Amino acid sequence: MDVASAPRRDLGTALGTRALGRRLAREARHDLLRALILSLRGEDIGYMEIYRPHRDEIGAVYASEPHDLGLHIAVGDPELVGQGIVGPMLGALPPALLDADPECRVVVGEPDHRNGRVHAVLRREGWIDRGERQQRPDRRVRLFLYGEDAATR
Repeated sequence: MDVASAPRRDLGTALGTRALGRRLAREARHDLLRALILSLRGEDIGYMEIYRPHRDEIGAVYASEPHDLGLHIAVGDPELVGQGIVGPMLGALPPALLDADPECRVVVGEPDHRNGRVHAVLRREGWIDRGERQQRPDRRVRLFLYGEDAATR
C-alpha cells in the first residue's frame, strides 16, 4: 500500500507499528488529539485517540508533563472484545510512541475503574497500575502508565 494515498484508518498497515507511532507522535506535538478509525480486514471496528494528557483534564490527577502521550481505544463490536485484537496493540503502540518522541517518557491509559478486563490486559502488556483517580465528578478511572517514568509518577 502506498502510504501517501492510504486512508488515515489504513496507515497502520501501510506504515507498520513503529512508523505509525513516529508519525502520530510527530503530529501530536502540535495538536491536542489525533483520532483514528481502527479497521480489521477492511471493516471499521473501533476508534482510537492519541492525545496530550498534560493539556487534558486527566493531566491534573497525576504528575503529567507536556510530552506525555495518552491512548483511548474503543471497540464497537462487543463480539470482538476478548479476541486478542486490542491487547497486542496496547503492548506494541506505547513503545513505538516513546521511540518516536524522545521527550515523551510516559504513555497514559485511563480506563473506567470498573473495567477489570481492560485492567488485566494493560497489566499483561507491561503497563504500571497507578490506582484509581477521580478524573471529574462523574468519571472515576484507573490510571495506567507505560514508560521509563511510569513507576515514579
